[in-house]
This record gives sequence, structure tokens and C-alpha cells, in this order.
Amino acid sequence: MNLTLSIVECLAFGLYSIIFLWFGVRNAARPNPAAFARLMKAGPVLGLSLGTGIFALLLNIWLSNGRFDVADHPPWAQLTFAVLFALWVSNLIFEIWTLEPLRKAGSAIEQADAAIARARRHLLVHCVFVAGLWVPWLTTLV
Repeated sequence: MNLTLSIVECLAFGLYSIIFLWFGVRNAARPNPAAFARLMKAGPVLGLSLGTGIFALLLNIWLSNGRFDVADHPPWAQLTFAVLFALWVSNLIFEIWTLEPLRKAGSAIEQADAAIARARRHLLVHCVFVAGLWVPWLTTLV
């Protein structure tokens, strides 16, 4: 059961990470409104993959330990939990306060340009959190 949950967790976080990093790269040099339109269409997939990854992680820990206590985990895992929490908060902010004004701006060019610039900044910061989710785990492989 733990192996299955670990696979589900990795696949869910992997899907979430690949989508966000792909759109982050597409917006790194300059704002790309078409990429934001596609990112907004991928919203349900992103939400489900992040939620599935978090649920699988917590369930895996609960089944392994019978409880969840951050102190039970090595430092790299504690750092991963902190980054995951920051990623979750950033995702909420990105979806509610960053993408929603972009949706509402629609065809109003002045509002859309300002909303795209703000969304681009937040997207790039969010991509740092996404990459940070994998760094503590990857350092254990070296």
C-alpha cells in the first residue's frame, strides 16, 4: 500500500510540477497571454494533482507511522513539508487573487496587461516553489 501511495504521490506532484514549470518557462522572457489562457484551462488538472499528491503523502505517512508529527522526519523531509505548505498557499493566492482578475479583465486591454504582468510575476515565484519541492528530495539521492 505504501509503494502504491508513493507512486501516486510522485505522479501527482510530477504532473503538477511539469505543467507549472512548462508555463513558467514559456513566460520567463516575456508575458505570453496565450500560455496563460491554456494554464487557466488546466486549472482543474492542477488542483486535482496537487490535492492528490498532498493526500497521498499524508496518508502514506499516517499508514507508516500511525500519526503525523513533523519531528519524526529527517531535516530534508521537514524542509519539503515547509516548501509544500508554501506551495499550497502560493497556489491558492495564484488561483484566487492572480488568475481571477485576469479572467475578469477579458478583452479590456489595459486591465488585461496589468493582470498579465502580475500573473507572470507570481507564476515565476510559484515556479521557484515548485522546483523547491523537488530539491530536498533530490539532494538525498547524491
